[in-house]
Amino acid sequence: MKLNNFFAASMLIMAVAFAACEPNNPPVGPNGPGSGNNGGDTTSTVVGQAPDTASWNIPAGALTVAQAREICAGLTTGDSTSTEEYYVMGWVKKVKEVSTQYGNATFYIEDVKGANSQDDFEAYRVKGPNNEKLASDGAVAVGDFVVLYGKIKNFKGTFETASGAYIWKSTNANLSSTDPGTNPGTNPGEVIGEGTLESPYTTSDVIALGNKTKDVSGGVFYVKGYIVGQVNGMNMNNLELNEPWGTQDGKTYQTNIVIADSQTETDATKMVPVQLPSGALRTGLNLPENPSMYGKEIIIYGSLEGYFSAAGIKNPTYAVVEGKEFGTKPAEVTGEELLNETLLAQASFDKFTTVNVSGDQVWTFDAKYGAKMSGFADNATHPNEDWFITPALDLSGKSAATLTFNHAFGPAAQVPNTEATKAQYTIWVSNDFDKDVKAATWTELKGMVYGTTGWGYVSSGEIAIPAENLKANCRIAWKYVCNDVSATWEIKEVIVK
Repeated sequence: MKLNNFFAASMLIMAVAFAACEPNNPPVGPNGPGSGNNGGDTTSTVVGQAPDTASWNIPAGALTVAQAREICAGLTTGDSTSTEEYYVMGWVKKVKEVSTQYGNATFYIEDVKGANSQDDFEAYRVKGPNNEKLASDGAVAVGDFVVLYGKIKNFKGTFETASGAYIWKSTNANLSSTDPGTNPGTNPGEVIGEGTLESPYTTSDVIALGNKTKDVSGGVFYVKGYIVGQVNGMNMNNLELNEPWGTQDGKTYQTNIVIADSQTETDATKMVPVQLPSGALRTGLNLPENPSMYGKEIIIYGSLEGYFSAAGIKNPTYAVVEGKEFGTKPAEVTGEELLNETLLAQASFDKFTTVNVSGDQVWTFDAKYGAKMSGFADNATHPNEDWFITPALDLSGKSAATLTFNHAFGPAAQVPNTEATKAQYTIWVSNDFDKDVKAATWTELKGMVYGTTGWGYVSSGEIAIPAENLKANCRIAWKYVCNDVSATWEIKEVIVK
């Protein structure tokens, strides 16, 4: 990597040991290019503005904002993440948000203090030193000098920190400065992540959540860890942590992997088993057929559930390993959604319309599972037809729109796995519904992911709404029909965008 002439002229401030990314590049002072010691008076006003970072021991490979941007520019645009972790240093130019609720902050840094440069770098939802949650609104402020630590990425042309990055050191008095290297989640019971793609749960988080009184089972979240082996048996006592990887039933694949916070973890109590359903995730991630996956970091999206008698992940639908994607990426929540309802609160559920066409059973609200429907009661299945319908949406003027939601079926014996059983649980769209579902014109929406295990939550996948329905008074409905056999259908986290 070569810096431009402006940066090449910079020299190191004698009191601060900053070095550029390449050994042949001149070092850059903490006030940015031009602030280092060029043989002139080091007691100048500019040098006096530099923070006292002599005791920080910033690694020689620490990047300036310009160098971080150069690396990001070389990554594939879209959502490409570096394979290496970097130290990136600069002055806080603008603070977008400091969230004490989630313990993270989003802000922008630049090389020259107060320059208000457009060539900045975004610290996206970073936590504090040692990956600890931020506890103060004043933890990040304009004018702070910070060093970030973690992977960096090119997100659709925005150069920013990747998931898991945090503030390594800062001049902000509200933060302590500790060295990186302590594994997140090593304090028993402390949850570091948020379960999002930007801030996934660690495997320690999954274990801690599974051990808490508050039951989070049934939630669908992102989790990160290193692939350290697989289970070849009935429980975590049957771990395989090295090649050759065994197979089951004479097949050349396994149906699970095991992840941990460390690549070298050997303690089963610090590991999380991950189910690999048939399809892209099993094909691409199982160790017997993909031994190169061993030791690699993975971010996976699935349901937190008991698995192999341990806190585990079941029914994952999406994973990323070194930038390669497996499965279908869930829809991102941007705040611009036409409909975004969790269905986990009565007020959210009440925005929808329930219509009972036949049978005594109806769609009901459950604070843990969202909207629920089952034709099973008094130890028998009762014929039913019931609809669960969104509020009216105005899609006029839209060139495209999609529906996503998380859902589960149970018990295991009744999970729809044939075309006939899947036909009992369908999704429809209409623009002329007005109380009477039979009088409205409905079009079935195809492409829903049904899942394969009992009570295992999966993402529906992105379901396209037909162009002819992109107009006013658009309603989307979940239609439940049963006769001799019925499953419970649970729906939550509905998004239309």
